[in-house]
Amino acid sequence: MATENTNRRKGHRAEQFYARTFRDLGFSKCTTSRFGSRLHDSAKIDLVGIPFNIQIKCGRQKNLSPAKELFLMKCYIQQLFRDDAPEHKKPCLLIHRKDSIKGQRRSDDLDLVYMTLNQFYKFKDEIQDLRYLGCRKSSLKSDDEFSSICWIAFNEFKSVVVSGRIGE
Repeated sequence: MATENTNRRKGHRAEQFYARTFRDLGFSKCTTSRFGSRLHDSAKIDLVGIPFNIQIKCGRQKNLSPAKELFLMKCYIQQLFRDDAPEHKKPCLLIHRKDSIKGQRRSDDLDLVYMTLNQFYKFKDEIQDLRYLGCRKSSLKSDDEFSSICWIAFNEFKSVVVSGRIGE
């Protein structure tokens, strides 16, 4: 029970951290979906008021499958929002705020942004020098769009993608 509450508290703090971060980056209406929109929260979207559909994971995620999380987010968006809703056009991203190594100070370099390879190439069309840290085939068989997932550092995402206002 204590671990469940600790993980829940970590998750809430991570959502609040990123909402603050996006507000500091100029998205003054960014808030957590728990506070701002129950519908978005149900669709696995943790932040509202920004030009991205973002889900946030925090800490050690034993069996985290970014492909599965992104696929589920897309499915929930299709189920819960009207066909003309802006959520259908926003990029779906997963931010993982990893724990620091025991005994070391936490670094924002540990934070990763996961996306489909297709989404990465859409960003790259507008930002030629964007590079990913890694890319892997997913075991998800249900959709070609989610067959390859890549990731970039959140600091790179923040300085290159967000500062360029991609997605607005």
